[in-house]
Amino acid sequence: MNNSNSNNNQKKTDDKPLLDQGALLAFIDETIKEKNDPHMTKNVLSKMRILFLNELNKDINTHMINLLTEEQRKELSGLLDKNASNDEISKFFEKAVPNLDVEIAKVMLQFRAAYLGLSPAESGEEKIKAKKEANVVLPPAPVSK
Repeated sequence: MNNSNSNNNQKKTDDKPLLDQGALLAFIDETIKEKNDPHMTKNVLSKMRILFLNELNKDINTHMINLLTEEQRKELSGLLDKNASNDEISKFFEKAVPNLDVEIAKVMLQFRAAYLGLSPAESGEEKIKAKKEANVVLPPAPVSK
């Protein structure tokens, strides 16, 4: 019985993560660099990156769950109870949350704005919200001759 349990744990660690942690760290690094805090030493930076990564993941997860209907939350709970793979959970969210990328970007912009002390308009959040509400597809950029 312990063997099958350890196989399940092995399966989970071999899964690709739900979100690209490298991309989130790159975003965090750019946000920290943008703040240009003179007190951000190498030692503090390494600790802050981990702290911010955990916080950003938590914020994204919370936001995604809040977007689900009660029925979808029950379905997600069932997936988690059966120890579903990250791929299965990713597919669930891709199906359950229209504009998933926009929703993730919105949380990232809110995180950035909070860290930098920006208003929603300055963070770009208002532009994303307007695009989502209008469901606008931007035309291709003009080509000069």
